[in-house]
Formats: sequence, C-alpha cells, structure tokens
Amino acid sequence: MAVNKSFNGTTYSIPTTAGENGWTNLTNFLQALADYAAVKTTTVQAIRTATTSPITVSATSDFAVNVALSVAGVSTVTLPVGASGQMFCIIDGNGDSATYNITVQGSSSQTINGASTYVMTSNKQAAIFQFNGTEWKVITEYPGATLRVSKGGTGLTAVGSALQVLRTNAGATALEWATAGSGDVVGPASSTDNAIVRMDGTTGKSVQNSGATIDDSNNMSAASYTATGGTAANNTMYVASNVLRFRGGTSGLGFNNSSGTETASVTDAGAWTLGPSASTATNCVVNGAASVTHGVVFPASQNAVANANTLDDYEEGTWTPNFLWGGAASGIVYGSRVATYTKIGNRVFFHMYVEYSVRGSSTGQFTITGLPFTSVATASGGYSAVAIWFSNVSLTNYVITGYVSQSSTTIFLNASPINTSAGSTIAITDTAFPSNNGGFMITGHYITA
Repeated sequence: MAVNKSFNGTTYSIPTTAGENGWTNLTNFLQALADYAAVKTTTVQAIRTATTSPITVSATSDFAVNVALSVAGVSTVTLPVGASGQMFCIIDGNGDSATYNITVQGSSSQTINGASTYVMTSNKQAAIFQFNGTEWKVITEYPGATLRVSKGGTGLTAVGSALQVLRTNAGATALEWATAGSGDVVGPASSTDNAIVRMDGTTGKSVQNSGATIDDSNNMSAASYTATGGTAANNTMYVASNVLRFRGGTSGLGFNNSSGTETASVTDAGAWTLGPSASTATNCVVNGAASVTHGVVFPASQNAVANANTLDDYEEGTWTPNFLWGGAASGIVYGSRVATYTKIGNRVFFHMYVEYSVRGSSTGQFTITGLPFTSVATASGGYSAVAIWFSNVSLTNYVITGYVSQSSTTIFLNASPINTSAGSTIAITDTAFPSNNGGFMITGHYITA
C-alpha cells in the first residue's frame, strides 16, 4: 500500500510493497532530496579551546577559539585565508590579555582593519572577525570588565563614585575617575544665543545666562549696563580699574578714574569735557595739527595757569567808556559811543570811539573810565601807552598823549609840549574842551591782572 510523504512543499505517493504502482514517485522523491542537499551547507559553530601558542584557526572546523594557555604568556592567533562573509570569534579564555596580549594576524598578507595585526589588550576580551572580500574587519568586540581607551591604553577597571568625572590619566595611557576640581563649572539647562556668560553665586562653579550679547559680527548689545549701586540713569561699565559710566537722559557718557573722579565726559549732543573741573594738568595731547571747525571755547571765568606756554583765556566783548572831569560827568550828552575788546591770555586789546554833543559842566582833570579788565599792579607792566585821535580839543603847542595806569580800569590823558620851550607835560582839564561837539578815538592794549 502506497504511503504519502511531503517534502519541500510537494506530496509524493510512495509504494511500500512489490508489484505496486508508483515507483516513479519514489524516484522523484529521492531526486528532490538530492537536489536540496546540493544547494544547502551546514555551518558547524564549534568552540575550540587552545592551550598552547601559536594557534591556527581552521576554516572548516573552527568558529570560536577560546585562548586559554596552560602556561601563562602572550599568544599569536592566525586566521585562515579568508573567504567573503566568513566569520571567526577569538576569546580571552584566561581573562588575562591585558597582561598577556593576544595578537591576531591574517594569512597570505591579508590585513585586519588596515593593519597587519590586531592586538587584544583587555582582560576577558572577545572579538569577531569577518572577511569582506578584501581584508578582515573587527565587526564587534566585547571588552569584558574594562572600558577601553579608544586609541590604546590599559583602560578603566574601577567603578567611579557619585559625581566623579571620567578622564584620561596624565600619561594618556588609561582612563581614570576623578573628583570634580575647583575649576569645574556647571551651566544652565539652556541659554540665549550669543549671550555673554556671567557667574552665578560665589562658588566659582556655576555660570548663568545674561542679557548682554556679542553677535557673529562682534557687535555687543545689552538691555542695560547696571553695576552694584547703579541706576537706569547712571549705569557703569568697569574696564580694569577705571569706569565708563553710561549716564542716562541728556548726560551722555562719563569716564571715571580709579578714585571715582570724573576725568572726561561727553553729552548726548557731542560736547566733550576733558579733565576734572579743578585740574590744571595736561588732559589732552594733540601730536598732529588740530583742526577746529567751530572755534575754541574758554570758560567765562579764567582758570589761570602759570605755565608760560599755556593759553588759558580768550574773550571778545564790548565795554562802555565814560568821560569824567574831576571824577564827574554832570550834564554830558553822548552821541556815538562804541567800544570793543579782545583778551588773549593776560593781554587786553581795546578800541573805542566816543562823541559827545554836550560836554556838561564838570570841571577838573579829564579821564576815561570803564576798561573791561583791571591792569596789573606792577609799575613795569601796569603802565601802557595808547594811540589817540581827538576832535575839538583846544591845546596850543601841545599834543595829547595817554596811558593806562597800574591797578586800574582808567585811561589818563596828558598834554605834552611840542618842544621844550613850551613847558612840561600837564594834565588835560575841562579848560581844553569847548562846551559842545567833541570826540576821541583811542586804541591800545595793556596787561591785566
């Protein structure tokens, strides 16, 4: 009686006794078995323990080789001539390859990871080698109880303590655990892009975000610059021991020295002040030519400087000349009365033109008062002659001369003889003036106190 047998998806009716039909089915069944066996191979994953070195891996009988030498020492393992896709595993069976290295090499100059050998240096290490058609590659490895240094070294066998950091040792031959040092810094979970880092607290180990930024073009910006004690209207930025102070409103910028004294400032309108207000020191040095578009401004009140090479004052203005006879000017009526001055340092240059239509009734010596600055007190510098033009003054054989006296704001006029026979110099009095319509133009200069 025939028996049905299925193989590889096909059912065959196979006879069991002589004379039965269907022997052809048996033949087909046997042929199917033969064809299947021709295309299938069986891989035997055998593990062999090698107790002596050198060790040769068999391409037909080995899959894993457990290197466990009976006598401790280094060992050499030679892989067979590789066939594409072929794999072998080499194991440190004694767990001592950190001390007794296992050197794996190829046959017929076949390389491993581009090198002639591959050295196993970690205790209990295992590595799987696969041939890619050109060379052997280490496709995976188990380093055992050691965390290996990527470029060689003995690795790390100890377990770290809480909050320790992992680093290489001083010789860069091994990994080691280390306690965080005094300079280790911890940052926030997130931050602003391009923000400048600032310290958080006083431990020196924590940093935090800030509102000041430096962009990729090195432009710095900040919402405000506020130091301890600063306000929105008086902020500060410290540069070394000096201070650049951002003064709010229209006050602009101020520059303080290390003592806190303002040494320079600039307003929002661009007006600069250099040096403390009471300073006489040199505060601005110009090595080249200075170009001033809108003039040089001196203070209303002179800050005198003794240095002979220092110009400490300049002033232009007007003044009011007063004609006096015997110190009085009763009834005088002026017409034109124009007078100007220019003061450069301690020298005063002046000019005046005065007319009167009615001289008045005052009598005595004629003087002109009202000069804008008092002359010096010394006799050598206080007296200064003046140039005079006059109108309607009656003098015979005399000319009018004048001078600025010392410690005064007065011009004194004299009548000097044309020749010695006329007499000596005399003071001009009211008798030399008609009652009406006269005038003087006087130009001069003198040294002020």
